[in-house]
Amino acid sequence: MGKNEKQESKDEEQIQVEDGDSCEEVNVSNELSDAMRRAEDAQKKVLELTDVCQRLQADFDNYRKRNIEQAKRIKEDSVAEVVIKFLPVLDVVDRAIAMIEDSNVLSGLSMIRKQLIAIFEENGVKEINALNQDFDPNFHNAVLCVDDPENSGKVVEVMQKGYICGDKVIRHSAVKIAK
Repeated sequence: MGKNEKQESKDEEQIQVEDGDSCEEVNVSNELSDAMRRAEDAQKKVLELTDVCQRLQADFDNYRKRNIEQAKRIKEDSVAEVVIKFLPVLDVVDRAIAMIEDSNVLSGLSMIRKQLIAIFEENGVKEINALNQDFDPNFHNAVLCVDDPENSGKVVEVMQKGYICGDKVIRHSAVKIAK
């Protein structure tokens, strides 16, 4: 090999080395862009999964709240159903208390009444306060009207007591109103 041939061989080696460097740079660049793309894909997947997780958490919270509210309604409905059956008994006890003069019998009936009222209150049942209140058809059932301009629109007498459980009327108060 002559000097010229040696020089050309050296030039070719340099070109190959330079081409090799550029190949390595291209490979590194490709690997870097692939890694960045995978990182972006992974980041998108993380965001998607985070969103799904947050939605599931919100759905579960809503489910839990609905179940609590439903359990509360079921309890109130059950209590109301039982109380409705005991209201006539309480009405009879109230009438008996108003009519009986024997103090021993009156004392016994009063104790029974107190126990019934205590059980009602323990279960969230309350008597509707109607006397001298403005007539409200949501709570009162007008059975009689009397002329009394001074108390117009007010309940002047309670004929039958009404009861509520929570926000549900178990029995409307039967009332006499002034007009």
